Amino acid sequence: MYIALYKSASSPEELYSERRDALDFPPQIEYNKKRYALSTTFHCHSESAYNNIINHAKKNNIHYDIKI
Repeated sequence: MYIALYKSASSPEELYSERRDALDFPPQIEYNKKRYALSTTFHCHSESAYNNIINHAKKNNIHYDIKI
C-alpha cells in the first residue's frame, strides 16, 4: 500500500493522502481551497509503517487520510 505527502504551493502546510494499492496519485490537488503538489510517496510495507506516518502527522497537526 502507498500513501502520498502533498505540500501547499502557497503556505508551509502539508497533508497525507488516503492509502492506495497503486501509485496513481495526481501530481496536484486542491483541498480547502488551496493547491497542493505531490511531494513524496511512501511505500507502507506494513501496518506499523503506516501507523508511524499517521502518528507523525498527528503529532505535527498535519491533515491525513485525505480522500483524493
